[in-house]
Amino acid sequence: MKMKEIEQIKMRTDLKILTKDYGFNYHSLGQIFNCHEKVVRDFVNIKTRTLNDIHYQSIKKGLFRIQKQIKEAEEYKGFDCVNKRKKPKR
Repeated sequence: MKMKEIEQIKMRTDLKILTKDYGFNYHSLGQIFNCHEKVVRDFVNIKTRTLNDIHYQSIKKGLFRIQKQIKEAEEYKGFDCVNKRKKPKR
């Protein structure tokens, strides 16, 4: 098995997590990856489907960006941290 095929197994798992656990749909993922939603849907649902080089690269880069943004969102403290700061005296 080549590295690209192994990487696609991981990518497929990540895409399943995004759709099931985070509520992404194939249309929005296709927009993020700059490819048609059918490419994403078929890749996730057809185990033997592989990506061509262009889609492979765009989805791989997109997954990295999404992963980074999800991590930032999960670490986000919200407005609670703003309210806990001392307010300046006027």
